[in-house]
Amino acid sequence: IVGRDATEQIRNARSLRMLGDVNRALVHAGDEPRLLTDICATIVNVGGDSTAWVGFLDNDGRSLHPVAKAGNVAHPEGHLPTVADTGAAPGAITTAIRTRSVQVTSDIRESPAPAASRDAAVRQGLLSSCVLPLIVGGSVIGVIEVCADELRTFEAEEVQLLQELADSLAYGIGRIRDAISLSQSEERFRSLANASP
Repeated sequence: IVGRDATEQIRNARSLRMLGDVNRALVHAGDEPRLLTDICATIVNVGGDSTAWVGFLDNDGRSLHPVAKAGNVAHPEGHLPTVADTGAAPGAITTAIRTRSVQVTSDIRESPAPAASRDAAVRQGLLSSCVLPLIVGGSVIGVIEVCADELRTFEAEEVQLLQELADSLAYGIGRIRDAISLSQSEERFRSLANASP
């Protein structure tokens, strides 16, 4: 019982620290790349996971490209899927995007993902993962994936925490993009006002 209580206290302290670091990153975010990198670093450095990375959908919505990462994997590109409907069994990333829901894979080696994606992940030492869709303005713009180099089940409390982090990240991305859009609109208005007689 004492051991269980101590583990719970450690987990709660880590969760609070992660949320605090994420909130600080949101408050101080001046640009999108910095925000993405800070969130990934928080998940790895505070949460203790092996790797965290963010991938955005291309304009066609059919492929994913990495935009930020932290951890010990050199390049996540090796196991990125094509989100297009190919008839093959979709992996966790494609399913998260299509269903707009969290996907947990306790053993990547047993994943229904295409063999090339699955094998590339295992070669990089990734054995389990949690994929969360990033939803901005009602649309899925990409995912954040948290990977571990061990076989493990992401518990409900941890998934809930990661969902809160993903929601905060999506909010931050939306806020930064809205600010850029507003700035561009104001600049266009100023240009029109200066050019008008």
